[in-house]
Amino acid sequence: MCIARPLAIAGGLLAWSCPALQAETAWESATADFAKICVASLLDAGSLPAALLERELTPQQAGHWGAGWDGVAYSSKDGDRGVTINYQTYSDLKISHCIRVALVPTSRDQLEELRLQLEANPKIGKLEGKIVDATPTVKLAMLKRAGNSPIVTFNFTTTSTATTLNMNRWDVKANN
Repeated sequence: MCIARPLAIAGGLLAWSCPALQAETAWESATADFAKICVASLLDAGSLPAALLERELTPQQAGHWGAGWDGVAYSSKDGDRGVTINYQTYSDLKISHCIRVALVPTSRDQLEELRLQLEANPKIGKLEGKIVDATPTVKLAMLKRAGNSPIVTFNFTTTSTATTLNMNRWDVKANN
């Protein structure tokens, strides 16, 4: 819903402004952050600085939680948006996660639109898997990019109050 606000213009004319229509919605912001930052961080690390700049996200905190457990949180200047990227390293596997949480419920159609947006990216392509209605308010998406070098999966969970978007990269180490 928009609350129109009057604006004075030269010559005494009055115009109406609707700021809510000029800004991204919480869902649009979440999917734009997710599609831009997560794909860059997990599939094209060289493009991450430009993606962060475009989405106006900066590193807030890097973490090191013991051998093989690292990550970094990025957020907007106002702290309203954030993306977390973390890495788990094992003797035979490295798992990279990129997570974006939106404090909005999401419809099945919106999840399908996100799937199509991701599939349009040549670094991802056609995704296998499905989106299911687990309950009337909970929807789950379990998707995988074709191929296994590296294995890339997506998991989306939406409830009546929030949606979590996860992109995961699984790098199996050779000779194991």
